[in-house]
Formats: sequence, structure tokens, C-alpha cells
Amino acid sequence: MKTTTKSGIEVELTGEEWCGQHTVKAEFSHSKLGSVILRSNVWGSMNGSEGIIGFAGQQRVCLTVPKVDFEAAMREARLIGEREIEAIKSGAVKIALSYHDGEIISGYFPQVRACELLKALGVAKDFS
Repeated sequence: MKTTTKSGIEVELTGEEWCGQHTVKAEFSHSKLGSVILRSNVWGSMNGSEGIIGFAGQQRVCLTVPKVDFEAAMREARLIGEREIEAIKSGAVKIALSYHDGEIISGYFPQVRACELLKALGVAKDFS
């Protein structure tokens, strides 16, 4: 979705999963930094401004987009997992297994989303 910061910078917000977390990916062009991609799941205040708190390179920033737009992108991110679970349940997506050959344990393991579903059904469990 397209939105605008308080200072008038156009921002593209996309809900996604990043490193196993629901996040909002914000892409925009900045006069000094050039093309910027910021990923965050944090809304907060910084230096008197409210917005998406994250890092642009090494710099911590507050991207002052409307909170309603941030929340809509977070809803989109949460739907990703729900859609994947429904696709597995309906049979549209088969559970794929990967083989791991380890020193302590070896075997076939499903991907994360399938693990969640199998645990919920009671046919699998976590181990350590």
C-alpha cells in the first residue's frame, strides 16, 4: 500500500514475514540516503514523533506514516501464515520434508508452517 510521511515522502508499505516475524517492509526514496528499505514490527515514539521505529542502515529512525496504514500492513503480514496453513489443510500444498544429517539427531523435518500444523493436530512435538 502507498502512504505518505508527515514530511511528504511517499512510502510503500508491505506486510511480510522476515526471519520468522511478522513485519512491515517500508520502501522509500530519501534525498540523502537514496533508496531505503526499513523492516520493523514496532510502532512507537522517538524524539517527539510517532511512527514505525526501525533502522535505515546503522541509523535508528522513526518513519512517521499514519498508524492505520502500519496496522493494515501488519494485518497483511499475519495473513501470510494463515493462508499457508489453509493451503496445507486443503491439500493445495503438500507438506515437504527436508533431511537433516546431524551429530545428535538425523531425520526428516517439515518446514516451519507444517510443524505448527502438525503440533496443533497432536501428531508432532518439539524436542531439544
